[in-house]
Amino acid sequence: MDLGIRGAKALVIGGSRGLGFGVAQALVDEGVEVAIAARNALAGERAVGELGSLVRFFSVDLTAPGSPSELVQRFIDIHGHIDILVLNAGGPSSASFGQMSASHIDEAVGSALAPMIELVEAAAPFMMARRWGRIVSISSYVVREPDPQMMPSNMARAGLLAYLKAAALELARFDVTVNSVLPGLHGTERLANLRDAGVDLDRMLARVPMGRWGEPRDFGRTVASLCASWAGYITGQAIAVDGGATRGLL
Repeated sequence: MDLGIRGAKALVIGGSRGLGFGVAQALVDEGVEVAIAARNALAGERAVGELGSLVRFFSVDLTAPGSPSELVQRFIDIHGHIDILVLNAGGPSSASFGQMSASHIDEAVGSALAPMIELVEAAAPFMMARRWGRIVSISSYVVREPDPQMMPSNMARAGLLAYLKAAALELARFDVTVNSVLPGLHGTERLANLRDAGVDLDRMLARVPMGRWGEPRDFGRTVASLCASWAGYITGQAIAVDGGATRGLL
């Protein structure tokens, strides 16, 4: 399917592996010029080697003060404008009710909430000026069904979702859409990390009607579809891609 975005300029956060890589791959397949940003330089260079000549890599620690805004400016200096911004923060450490500490809160806000907001605040004015843009956040199913073993993620992801919903209302008149995609259990390194941290993945998988992990590449195509030229009337939405695991009606 032609999404009508060939030649668009996209910044994909956390695009060196996992779901972010799947999104970068899907955008490249559509002829989008993609920059991926991540901390791990080795993983980033490897991703560029796999994705090809349309892709560049920015090595950046977005938890450092001011680095999200600096990243957007570096992107603009090279590409001239930004059409697509994909937000993708690594999941915070797991902690259950009664285990939450100030350090858990600081980590979750400092990695999965504050930098993502700063990225939007930095990129949105450029999209508004051109009266076109797509902002998509890779969030988590926990914003609809908080998980008792993932309290820091519950907090940060839900906070970002609320911010993005409000941003969508403000940006709609500029033809800038803002949406969130809520992945369930996909076959990524994050799953292995959660298992190592003691999260009961078998319990979680048992709740997935499809009975299997999702595929990062298929997830990436879903995100890319929200960036399509014809997707301009979809905004402020939170779309679950979780094999039917979310039980709620909304």
